[in-house]
Amino acid sequence: MGGFARRRYAPHQLVAGVDVYAGIAVAQALAQCVLRGFSTGQFTRPRLANWVNFSAGDRTERWAAVRKHLLTLCVCLCLASPGTAETVSWLYEVEVPVSDQSRQAREEGARAALLVLLTRLSGLREIPEQEVVLEALEHPDRYYNGFRFFETEQVDDDGEVIESLLLRVQFDRGAALRLIKAAGLPIWRADRPRVVAWVVVDDMGGRRLVGANEPSELLETLSAHARQRGVPLVLPLLDLEDRMAVGPGTVWGRLRAVLEGASRRYGADVVLVGRAERLIGGSWATDWDLWLGDERVLHQLTDYQLAAMGAHAADFVVDALADRLAVASTQARGLSLAVSNIGTPGDYGALLRYLNALEIVDGVSVDRLQGNRVDVSLTTRAEVDQLLAMFETDRVMAPMTFGPLSRYDAELSWVRR
Repeated sequence: MGGFARRRYAPHQLVAGVDVYAGIAVAQALAQCVLRGFSTGQFTRPRLANWVNFSAGDRTERWAAVRKHLLTLCVCLCLASPGTAETVSWLYEVEVPVSDQSRQAREEGARAALLVLLTRLSGLREIPEQEVVLEALEHPDRYYNGFRFFETEQVDDDGEVIESLLLRVQFDRGAALRLIKAAGLPIWRADRPRVVAWVVVDDMGGRRLVGANEPSELLETLSAHARQRGVPLVLPLLDLEDRMAVGPGTVWGRLRAVLEGASRRYGADVVLVGRAERLIGGSWATDWDLWLGDERVLHQLTDYQLAAMGAHAADFVVDALADRLAVASTQARGLSLAVSNIGTPGDYGALLRYLNALEIVDGVSVDRLQGNRVDVSLTTRAEVDQLLAMFETDRVMAPMTFGPLSRYDAELSWVRR
């Protein structure tokens, strides 16, 4: 139902704890770097002092090894720096309704929230009932850092205030990804396309645009359900700038060039065009046009409830994106990359941080560091083409031409920032 929401936080709330596992991993990596350097005799005061004054022409194997250890040390320090800590996205924050603040209600709510999270991370509508998943649902507290209850108030169309109690659960990214991989579910990375929705409604009284400043039951459920499934959906403001470019006829006629131009102000990667029409007898018919680059996907729905149409439309959008972007393979493979244009410790650290942060990568190891090139081995469930497309989308690495006899799965050039 339409209306606004005001939240009041309950007094008894659990404060999220500290994820000590991330700190332990950083400490272990740092200790390994230092111990390995000193145990092999490559970390000594004279050598480190000489490395500081290392000239570009003196590229001996001995100095290259020292340089590699120092670069690794720099990476560890960068990872340990509070300024570079990864911010938890709302993807791992789930809200579910609960009946009260009892322990039983909290446990039931946490199980429901974990299921929502698994659908977000996998892109699946329904999570298979397999042993690993069922075991996790018995102990959902193993996968979250904290929770809190809060109340919402909504004013419906009749002016009545409706109160509800919600449980917000903050899940641990690492624990959740380990569960996804253990269950063999598809993995959809957290970097999701931003979708902007241009929707026009014809309720027999004329056609009108609906957006962020034009309340609509259809858009409320569309936006809420898309978020529940982990996709950021943007509703146009329909302010003067929008209305000068887009009118009801523009959306109804699906004028692609105009709508794509108007979508740029919202930083959208994907455009959704929707038309809803009330039919004789009271039912609604909607059709949806999803523009994914040069690809176009169509979907039609008919229902008596406009709110239900919004949820179905959100499923259509998320399913289309997940089918194209989620990595469904359960078989991990080893891939070798040669990355050039690594000229500074900062480049080296940024490369390893980027690769280690990818949800679809299980392991990263540096095989060789020579000049401005780094040879890296990855353990991943993704195909080479999927990785290359991801690198291009993120604008971090550009593919280089390499011959059929190359011993690498891909040769790339690091894009400095």
